Amino acid sequence: MKKTLWSLWTKKIFNGILLLSLAWVVRELYEPVVSYVSGMNTLETFAGISGWVNASILIVPALSLLIVTLIIIMIGCLLVVAGLKDVSGILEEADRKPVADLRVAFILLLVAAALQLVPLAGVISDVVSLAAAILMLSGYHRLEASPTFPGKDGASILSVAMILIIVGWVFDFIPLIGDWIESALVIVAYVLTVVGWHKIKNVTV
Repeated sequence: MKKTLWSLWTKKIFNGILLLSLAWVVRELYEPVVSYVSGMNTLETFAGISGWVNASILIVPALSLLIVTLIIIMIGCLLVVAGLKDVSGILEEADRKPVADLRVAFILLLVAAALQLVPLAGVISDVVSLAAAILMLSGYHRLEASPTFPGKDGASILSVAMILIIVGWVFDFIPLIGDWIESALVIVAYVLTVVGWHKIKNVTV
C-alpha cells in the first residue's frame, strides 16, 4: 500500500516538476533575447536611426510566450504542492518538516511567477524566487542527510540544483553577460531538478 501511494504521489510531484522545469527553461532562453532586443530598440530610438530589427515584431510574440510559460510554471507548482502534501503523510515524522518547507518554497515560487505578470514587480519576484531557492536548498539538504528519507540520492542532486540557481541569481547582477550566465546555470539546474525528482519517484520504499 505504501509503495503504491509513494509511486502515485511522487508521480504527481514529478509531473509538476517536469511542467515547471520545461516552462522555466523556455523562459530563460527567451528572456535575455527580449532584454537584448528591447535594449537595441531603445538605443536606436534614442539615436534617431532605424535599425535592422523591429522590436515590436519580435517582442510581442516573445512576451506572449513568456506569459504562457509563467502560467504553466504556476500550474506545475500547484501540482508539486499538492503532491508534497500527499506524500508527507507516509513519511517518517523527522522528514515531514523538510517536506513542509518545500511546500512553502513552491508556494513562494508560484507567487514569484504570478508577480512576473505584474508590471514593475520584477525585482520583488526575483527576491521571492531567491527566498524559495534558499528554502528548497535547506529542505533538500535535510532530506539528503536524513537516515529515513527513501530518496536521498535524488535529494542530493536537488541540493546541487538549488546551489546553481542561487549562484545564477548572483551572476544576474553582472552587466551585459550576467543574464546569459544566469540563464545557463538555471537551465542546468532545472535539468538536474527533473533528474533528482525522477530518482525520488523511482526509489523503492
